[in-house]
Amino acid sequence: MENTQPTRNPYLAQLKNINFGYNDKPIFTSINLNIKKGQITAIMGPSGCGKTTLLHLMTGFNIPNKGHAIVFGQNIEQLSRAQLFQIRQRMGMLFQSAALFLDLNVFDNVAFPLRELNILPESMIQDIVLLKLEAVGLRGAKSLAIQNLSGGMKRRIALARAIACDPNLLLLDEPFAGQDPVTMGVLTHLINLINKSFKTTIVLVSHTIQNTFQIADYIYLVSEGRIMGEGAPQELLRNHDPWIQQFIKGFPDGPMRFHYPSIPLKEELRV
Repeated sequence: MENTQPTRNPYLAQLKNINFGYNDKPIFTSINLNIKKGQITAIMGPSGCGKTTLLHLMTGFNIPNKGHAIVFGQNIEQLSRAQLFQIRQRMGMLFQSAALFLDLNVFDNVAFPLRELNILPESMIQDIVLLKLEAVGLRGAKSLAIQNLSGGMKRRIALARAIACDPNLLLLDEPFAGQDPVTMGVLTHLINLINKSFKTTIVLVSHTIQNTFQIADYIYLVSEGRIMGEGAPQELLRNHDPWIQQFIKGFPDGPMRFHYPSIPLKEELRV
């Protein structure tokens, strides 16, 4: 007998035929991304190509000009403010700038999303915050002011806050930036552990080739408003496309442009 049961959607989030831009300046044209449930998906590409914008489309911070951002089976752009708030309760996000509250200390920054939900007693919130700070190696800094932290420490506090509510979808924008090699290794292990232990779906934006390729299940390489390549890490390493090889291996010469588009230098110099 033919199986008539509907096929379960394997994707927790999808960007379908997305067009997006600012002030008539296009950033993406007909771009498609599929975030598989329970996997670590990495988005990589040169600075300024719009990687963070893709995360913002998944959270509803940005609304596509065309196409659909679908998360947890719902079109983000069609949700009301209240519905969007409910969806975001199932997400955790590490912002590229850390986005910590300067008037709150380390402990209270991590506790903030737990207190906003208003469903746990303060004694339980305290235990959860201490466990999350321990995970990122900063439990001893719980009473410090944010102004007294290094850039790398701020990012680790932001990671602790992002995982405070054990989200179903964890969005990490440059988690390895500003970290020393040992801390980078610990964070790589922690992100992998969160994914494997809790089946958390993770979307990771990063420039760090070695650490990202070590833990990602699938990688999108983005540039010039489109996907330049995609696949499992080993597939991309074997890909002979010149752009992909230049990005992965950091070659100074290749199809990837270093200079921002401009008129020829000789036309602008007055000498």
